[in-house]
Amino acid sequence: GDSLRNHGTQSCLLVVEANRVQTSPCDSVGFMGWDCSNLLLSPLGSSQGYLVASKKGVALDNVRGLKAQWQSAAERSVCEEKAGQYCP
Repeated sequence: GDSLRNHGTQSCLLVVEANRVQTSPCDSVGFMGWDCSNLLLSPLGSSQGYLVASKKGVALDNVRGLKAQWQSAAERSVCEEKAGQYCP
Protein backbone atom coordinates (compact mmCIF):
# COMPACT_ATOMS: atom_id res chain seq x y z
CA GLY A 1 0.00 0.00 0.00
CA ASP A 2 1.05 3.54 0.69
CA SER A 3 2.46 2.90 4.18
CA LEU A 4 6.14 2.74 5.04
CA ARG A 5 6.89 -0.12 7.43
CA ASN A 6 10.18 -0.69 9.20
CA HIS A 7 11.38 -4.22 8.53
CA GLY A 8 13.01 -4.63 11.97
CA THR A 9 10.27 -3.23 14.22
CA GLN A 10 7.26 -3.89 11.95
CA SER A 11 6.07 -0.36 12.84
CA CYS A 12 4.81 2.23 10.36
CA LEU A 13 5.93 5.80 9.80
CA LEU A 14 3.18 8.27 10.79
CA VAL A 15 2.80 12.04 10.50
CA VAL A 16 1.87 13.16 14.03
CA GLU A 17 2.09 16.94 13.64
CA ALA A 18 2.54 19.40 10.80
CA ASN A 19 6.26 18.65 10.46
CA ARG A 20 6.87 15.73 12.84
CA VAL A 21 6.88 12.02 12.07
CA GLN A 22 7.33 8.95 14.26
CA THR A 23 6.97 5.21 14.11
CA SER A 24 3.90 3.55 15.63
CA PRO A 25 2.11 0.23 15.31
CA CYS A 26 0.63 0.01 11.83
CA ASP A 27 -2.91 -0.18 13.17
CA SER A 28 -2.53 3.17 15.03
CA VAL A 29 -4.84 6.09 14.39
CA GLY A 30 -3.01 8.72 12.39
CA PHE A 31 -1.85 9.55 8.91
CA MET A 32 0.55 7.04 7.43
CA GLY A 33 0.11 7.17 3.66
CA TRP A 34 3.09 8.26 1.55
CA ASP A 35 3.34 9.35 -2.06
CA CYS A 36 6.25 10.03 -4.40
CA SER A 37 6.88 13.32 -6.15
CA ASN A 38 10.08 13.76 -8.17
CA LEU A 39 11.47 10.67 -6.39
CA LEU A 40 10.89 12.28 -2.96
CA LEU A 41 8.47 10.96 -0.31
CA SER A 42 5.66 13.19 0.93
CA PRO A 43 2.47 12.57 2.92
CA LEU A 44 -0.25 11.26 0.63
CA GLY A 45 -2.59 14.02 -0.57
CA SER A 46 -0.71 16.74 1.29
CA SER A 47 1.67 19.59 0.59
CA GLN A 48 3.37 19.46 4.01
CA GLY A 49 6.81 18.88 2.51
CA TYR A 50 9.08 15.90 2.00
CA LEU A 51 10.41 13.25 4.36
CA VAL A 52 13.86 14.55 5.35
CA ALA A 53 16.57 13.17 7.64
CA SER A 54 18.59 15.50 9.85
CA LYS A 55 20.77 15.36 12.96
CA LYS A 56 17.59 15.74 15.03
CA GLY A 57 15.87 12.77 13.38
CA VAL A 58 13.25 12.59 10.65
CA ALA A 59 10.75 15.35 9.85
CA LEU A 60 8.82 16.97 7.03
CA ASP A 61 10.56 19.85 5.27
CA ASN A 62 10.74 21.48 1.84
CA VAL A 63 14.42 20.47 1.41
CA ARG A 64 15.05 18.56 -1.84
CA GLY A 65 18.69 17.44 -1.47
CA LEU A 66 20.28 14.13 -0.54
CA LYS A 67 18.68 14.22 2.93
CA ALA A 68 15.27 13.90 1.25
CA GLN A 69 16.17 10.86 -0.86
CA TRP A 70 15.41 7.39 0.53
CA GLN A 71 16.71 4.03 -0.68
CA SER A 72 15.90 0.43 -0.01
CA ALA A 73 18.56 -2.08 1.01
CA ALA A 74 18.88 -2.89 -2.70
CA GLU A 75 20.07 0.73 -3.20
CA ARG A 76 17.09 1.63 -5.36
CA SER A 77 14.95 4.65 -4.67
CA VAL A 78 11.95 3.80 -2.48
CA CYS A 79 9.84 5.67 -5.04
CA GLU A 80 11.25 3.59 -7.90
CA GLU A 81 10.45 0.39 -6.01
CA LYS A 82 6.98 1.66 -5.15
CA ALA A 83 6.32 2.29 -8.83
CA GLY A 84 7.76 -1.12 -9.68
CA GLN A 85 10.09 0.41 -12.21
CA TYR A 86 12.90 2.93 -12.54
CA CYS A 87 11.62 6.48 -12.97
CA PRO A 88 13.20 8.89 -15.46
